[in-house]
Amino acid sequence: MTKVAVLMIRRSSKQMMKVLVELLIWVENANIAKKKSSQEQMLLSNGTGEQRHVIVQIDESEEAAFIDLLKFMYCNALSTTTPTGLLDVLMVVDRFERLFFTRPENRISSVQLLPRWRMLTARCYVEKAYKYKTVKVLEFLTPHQQCVVHLDLDRCECSFLFPTGKVFSRTFHLGGRELFLAAYCNMDLQGAVQCLGLFLGMHGKESKPLAIYYEFAVRMSPTNEYVSKHKGNYTLTSGVVVGCRNLCCVDWTAFLKEDSLYFIKGVVYLLAVITIRE
Repeated sequence: MTKVAVLMIRRSSKQMMKVLVELLIWVENANIAKKKSSQEQMLLSNGTGEQRHVIVQIDESEEAAFIDLLKFMYCNALSTTTPTGLLDVLMVVDRFERLFFTRPENRISSVQLLPRWRMLTARCYVEKAYKYKTVKVLEFLTPHQQCVVHLDLDRCECSFLFPTGKVFSRTFHLGGRELFLAAYCNMDLQGAVQCLGLFLGMHGKESKPLAIYYEFAVRMSPTNEYVSKHKGNYTLTSGVVVGCRNLCCVDWTAFLKEDSLYFIKGVVYLLAVITIRE
């Protein structure tokens, strides 16, 4: 049986050990001991047939990408399904390829991962072909003039907002004015981290000011219910937006991660309730 677990991981992780065990089983079942790939040969030896042990120290933030790199090396498969996840793997490749592979011609090249990258990004660009994002709007006249606006963004759309992107909703109407929502990837109030911001604005230079009460909410798992995140009173004027710079109270990485509470089946559901103040 070919020994793959010559890597000594300095981070104790049951998940990492599980992946190494799975790789060992895969190698045995595939019987590639008789026909090793050049990548495996160079990982297991120094080029002269002599086996070597490699001590790898990884940060916690790199673990998922490192696991995916191992899977790609031995199974030619990736678990990640997002452009940001694949970018993390590419960054790990750049960091560790010189450590794993002593001969330049046998190193894992980023080019090997580019087809997967292009496939993911092409899907995203197709979905971003619109100029403004369509929203669902419910209007009420009593007891107050009010509208409820639903803005849905999928994970791919959110990925492409990083680091300073914006997506605007189509115009909707309230009190005879043209309003819009805008989702940003921006810095928080302290300027420390990037995060998801949601803002409300009004079109039209000649539009009269509009006094409103507004409330923003996000649908969250596991309850699938909307949770209020930000609210306030404001008088809208043309060219000025109002809202929240860190709607979900987490940084961009935590917001976008695979097990994020803010994505339900790959979609973040944003809700804005806007009421005219009399």
